[in-house]
Amino acid sequence: MRAYLRIITTTHCRQGSCDAEVGARGFQNCRDDAGWRAKLRSVNDLSIEMAPAELKTLLDAQQPVRLIDVREPEEHAICRIEGAELIPMGTIPAHLDDLKRDELLMVVYCHHGMRSRRVVDWLRAQGVANCRNLSGGIDLWSAAVDPAVPRY
Repeated sequence: MRAYLRIITTTHCRQGSCDAEVGARGFQNCRDDAGWRAKLRSVNDLSIEMAPAELKTLLDAQQPVRLIDVREPEEHAICRIEGAELIPMGTIPAHLDDLKRDELLMVVYCHHGMRSRRVVDWLRAQGVANCRNLSGGIDLWSAAVDPAVPRY
């Protein structure tokens, strides 16, 4: 999350009318403060974290969700959530254009939720607002939702 915040806190006013920096409360002394606040809100409208039970509810209701597994192929071979697409963390930048075009809700997961959280933070900083992190990763999914999914 720090990387995302660092990106936002070093962004300057794009209007060119001032050299205000964005902070936790929006641009300070910026003539277009309301516009930038709206833009930042639009990126942050969706909660970053999604509980496994919430994902299960969406999947059970057959809601369209794009599941992205950012683990390595060896980990994916051990266990996966049905329907998940493997895009290892290191290859996410190469898939950015595809991810930006997708309007479906994206739920990103890894083993415990740390790598996927970094991916979600990075994607949101790139303007992909429709992505969320599966809290606790596939490990918590297995413990709380689907014990048939092996834990490792």
